[in-house]
Amino acid sequence: MGDVWVMSAVLVCRVAWMDFYEGVSGDKPRGGGAYVDQEGFGWEIFNFRKESDGAYRGYVRPPGRGDATDPRINVERLGAGPADDAIENVAVFWVAKHPHHGGSFVVGWYDEAKVFREWRPSPRKRALPNGRDAGFMIEARSARLLPTDDRRFEIPRATADVAGMGQSNIWYPPAAWAKKLLDYRHSVTTGIHAAPRGTRKPPPARAAKLLDTEERLRIERVAMEAARDWCEQRELLPVVDVSLQRKGWDLEAGAGKHLLKVEVKGTSQSLEDVAAELTPNEHAMMNLHRETYRLAIVLATRRTPSVIMFAWSKERRAWVGELEGNRLQLQVQQVTSARLKLITGR
Repeated sequence: MGDVWVMSAVLVCRVAWMDFYEGVSGDKPRGGGAYVDQEGFGWEIFNFRKESDGAYRGYVRPPGRGDATDPRINVERLGAGPADDAIENVAVFWVAKHPHHGGSFVVGWYDEAKVFREWRPSPRKRALPNGRDAGFMIEARSARLLPTDDRRFEIPRATADVAGMGQSNIWYPPAAWAKKLLDYRHSVTTGIHAAPRGTRKPPPARAAKLLDTEERLRIERVAMEAARDWCEQRELLPVVDVSLQRKGWDLEAGAGKHLLKVEVKGTSQSLEDVAAELTPNEHAMMNLHRETYRLAIVLATRRTPSVIMFAWSKERRAWVGELEGNRLQLQVQQVTSARLKLITGR
C-alpha cells in the first residue's frame, strides 16, 4: 500500500503589506484599509516577530465588531467542536495586496498553528504605537516570511465562477485550493521551486589548475546562469542579457511594470568574506532605479550556486536580501579613485 497523506486544515488571512512584520520601526504597512491609512499601523505589525519564548503570534481582522468578547474566527470550519475555543495543527497562509502591482499574494505562513476563536491578549505585553496591547488570534512555533521578490503566489478574488477571497479578511479555502497552497509551501520549503530548470548545460568542471583570467570568466558565467535561473523560476520573463550594452545592469527580467534591472556579481569567497565592487555607472544606476534595480550576489563556488538577490527597502533605507532564511543587508561604501598617466619630462 502507498503512503497515506493527510491534508492539514488550511486558513487564509489577509493583512496589510509589510516587508518584515516585526514592528513599524523602519517598516511601513501598506494596503491594509482605512484603519491602517489613518493610524499608520495595523495589529498585524508583529506577525513575524519571533517572541522571546520562541513563538510567533499573529493577528488578522475578522468579521465582527472587533472587541475581545466578540466571536472572531469560525474554528468549527477548521474542524473544531462547538465548545472549543481553539484548534491546533492548522496551516495558516498570510496574504497581502501588492502595493505596486495590485492583487493579493502569499507573503508567508505559519506551520501547525493554533487558531483561537477570539482575540487574546499578548502574554509578552507587546504594545502597538498607540499603547494598546498588541494581542493575537493565531500562534505558532514555526513560520516562514517570504522576501518581497518571492511573493508571487496570487490568491484570486472570489467571483460567481471562481473560488477566492471575498470582502472578508478570512478565507476557508475549498479542498482543491487548500492542496494548492500546501503544495506551494512544500515546494518552497524543500527548495524545489528554486532548483535550476536544466534547460542549459551546467558549467564545466573546475580543472586542477586554471589561470586567474579563466577562473574569473568561469565565475562570471556561473553567476549569470544562476541569476537567470533565479528570474525564470519566478516567471520574470523574458530574461535578456544586456551586459554588453553598458546600461549599469546585466539582465533585464520581466516586462512592463514587472521589469527588473539585475546587476550580477559572482564571487568565489565564502559568505563571511564576500565583497563586491560596482563601477561608477552601476552605482549611479543602482541609486537612480532603486525600485526596480536588483543586485544579485552569486556564491559561485558551491556545488549549486546560491543567489542572494538584494532589493532596496525604503522602510529600512538599506539593500536587503535573504539566504536560506537568513536576512542579509549590504553595507555600501563609496570610494574614489584616480587615473595616473606617465609623461616624459622636458
